[in-house]
Amino acid sequence: MGSWSGDGTTLSFTERATNISTVSVPFSPFSDTGATIFRDHIIWLAEKGITEGCSAEGLLFCPEQPVTRGQMAALLYQSLEG
Repeated sequence: MGSWSGDGTTLSFTERATNISTVSVPFSPFSDTGATIFRDHIIWLAEKGITEGCSAEGLLFCPEQPVTRGQMAALLYQSLEG
């Protein structure tokens, strides 16, 4: 209860809301983003300081983990307000 979507869907909303333009980057700060189609968006969020991932060490993003409404609101707010 309380989960809303996977991080991939969240990233799609964030991209539309902020009109971000991602560029393919060879290096990801997260070890679990290689297989996701949202890899470049995840890297953009990390570069802008909007996300630090899902682990205390900052090594994982967890792109398939559900996102709560609160997390989605915080992500959008940070993306729009910078």
